[in-house]
Amino acid sequence: MISKFKMICVISILGITNNVWAKVPPSIPDLYSKGPVSVLLSDTKLSAIEKTIYALYEATMSASKELIHATSCAAAAGKYTFNVTANGAIADPKNNEIKVVSPEKTNEPFILRANIDARTELRGQQISIEQFGPKSLGNAEISKFESTVLFNIESSIMTAENSAEVRGINGVNDRFQSQIIKDFYLDADANANFVYSWGLHSLSKLDFPIEIYWARSKLNRIDNVVESAILVDDRIIGASPCRILIESARPKDEKTVSQVGTLIISTEAPNQSHPDFNLKPNS
Repeated sequence: MISKFKMICVISILGITNNVWAKVPPSIPDLYSKGPVSVLLSDTKLSAIEKTIYALYEATMSASKELIHATSCAAAAGKYTFNVTANGAIADPKNNEIKVVSPEKTNEPFILRANIDARTELRGQQISIEQFGPKSLGNAEISKFESTVLFNIESSIMTAENSAEVRGINGVNDRFQSQIIKDFYLDADANANFVYSWGLHSLSKLDFPIEIYWARSKLNRIDNVVESAILVDDRIIGASPCRILIESARPKDEKTVSQVGTLIISTEAPNQSHPDFNLKPNS
């Protein structure tokens, strides 16, 4: 009888727990409540330079997620700085790169370079990103980072496939993969210069999925030039809350650097604080 009583208690507790979490899936965003976004808003016409900058940001976010999983969010937390050089030229990776400096500033910068393919008519554009030079990012060693980023012809959809090896706290190289899908759309105000995006980023280890991040961004562009940007990824499936935030701006009177900014990794939960999407002017 005692055994049966215990079993009934366990079943009851499980039932209560399931009721607490058994909520309907999230509603579709209002933007899509009537179906696909109007072509007037979805045809963003991002330039090759803008797509290159964005692809480099996404690749950096992917490397950060691999660092976080290999070492923990708390261990990776901190303020990283970066600069981006981009000219959007075909097959010119040396002039399309991002350099990331870790908080300790004791290591050489982590460098990713973008090789841009010619735009394919009626299809879109591919940007391939590879790691160059030093392997250190934060307190881990990242090697063999590769990313293939694809934009559709309207630059309203972006997908990315990423992979890398990370040597974390156990001293062993682990192989990670990640996938990204994002939707881009223009501000409904025709006088605004903003491009928004949202999507999901999954992280896998040895090909099996382990984490999901909810991603969104906002670009301020003038004459097909990114003036400032903010990208925010929140971990929604994984070991603990973790946020990756990129903020950047185009420096004034700078002829070669396209963007400078910060990448901040923190243990904040999505509901703990709300990112400030009011883009700050460049300086």
